[in-house]
Amino acid sequence: MTLTSKQAKEIVSVVSNDVISRARITGPALGAFSSFVSARGWNGTIRNSVVLFVMWAEASDPVFQRICCIGIAEASVAALIAAKPKLPFIHSVNQPYRAPGGSAHHATGIWTKDGSHYVFDWWKTLDPDNPFIYRYADWLVDRKPVQFVNFKGF
Repeated sequence: MTLTSKQAKEIVSVVSNDVISRARITGPALGAFSSFVSARGWNGTIRNSVVLFVMWAEASDPVFQRICCIGIAEASVAALIAAKPKLPFIHSVNQPYRAPGGSAHHATGIWTKDGSHYVFDWWKTLDPDNPFIYRYADWLVDRKPVQFVNFKGF
């Protein structure tokens, strides 16, 4: 089963309209640089860097945990599990983990009824309406992301 743009839109809509997910995802306003940074998937890295190195927070700080990739994945997975009855193409939702080059990362995994696996990564853009979408195998090595606004289906 391929992931259609309609199905991706339904997934994004659930997460974008979830109050907790939106609060955890929404990133800093970067003015003229926002679209440039978002298109490259750097927003989460920038926010983490500011929180950790400018505000001197610890990675184990509960506030940081809520807004980093782990907290975003946790909230989005919870929203999608709650909405699963309205998303008949979804078999299950999870929080896949990867560590390419030693950098740990979590996102939102979607298993479809035919066993296909996709990943929605809101941390990359910090935009509730525009996550990166990957095939699972591509997400594991951080290649071939497609921003939702450009997604035509896999």
